[in-house]
Amino acid sequence: MKKQYLLLICGLFVCFSCSKEAKITVELESYTRAYDVNSSDPVWKYVSQYFEDNDKTYITDADSSDYRYNFQNKNEIIIYPPVQEQDYILKSIELSEKIFMNLYSDNFKKNYFPYSLIIADSIINTESSRPDPLEPKGSRSFFAFTTNKKVQDMLGVELKSYVTTVNLAFFSEYILPNSRLDLPFAYYEQCELLFGTKADVDGIQEQSYGHERGFIKISSRDYDGTNFPSKNDDFKNMITYMIENDDKTINDFMSAYPILKDRYEILKNFFETEGFDYKALR
Repeated sequence: MKKQYLLLICGLFVCFSCSKEAKITVELESYTRAYDVNSSDPVWKYVSQYFEDNDKTYITDADSSDYRYNFQNKNEIIIYPPVQEQDYILKSIELSEKIFMNLYSDNFKKNYFPYSLIIADSIINTESSRPDPLEPKGSRSFFAFTTNKKVQDMLGVELKSYVTTVNLAFFSEYILPNSRLDLPFAYYEQCELLFGTKADVDGIQEQSYGHERGFIKISSRDYDGTNFPSKNDDFKNMITYMIENDDKTINDFMSAYPILKDRYEILKNFFETEGFDYKALR
């Protein structure tokens, strides 16, 4: 009997030891980048300084461990990093600043950016039958977008369109799904009871009906009529409108709709205070 107890105790001790050792191994393997703000490599110096300034990572050499798993969920994408040549990566970094990072203040980066910002040559959604390698992707801990040669060669309207796509995707793919934006309650207050509900209107009057109640757009239809948008869709509609129109157009239009104008002013002031230069996207 004593021998059986001894074997049982030994077995439990071994299991406990293995469990502890496994946890230690995972923890050690999770740290893979040794940052150095004094590096002679300009790419690594930039990446290291970003980490130093924001306590977040800027990734130019992503592998699957950087994006594939989101706690218990698997992200069904493949990210191909930029060609690992210094000049090419430096051009990709410069482009990422131009089309994305420079639109946000240091304060915004610290408060609202994801833990990992990833630049890529292409991003493939493995669940899509026709994946677009230029389509940005966000998750709980990262936001990724493409800075490849095709994007580097974009000019004029094409480049402007891509810049807008990246920044709107940042909000729709990362900020909104993860409730990262601490908007003033007043922005939602006057429409709180309407989000996602049926709009008792049809036909050509539906948009003015929505405008009068504080919505820039309510054309979400199903078999049973027209809906007011969800909070997230409403936010995307508003920011898209703010990007696509100049200040005079916005003010002239909204002067007839006091609730809508109030909501616009709240969001505009929030962006200005927190440091998002949405006007640069126009």
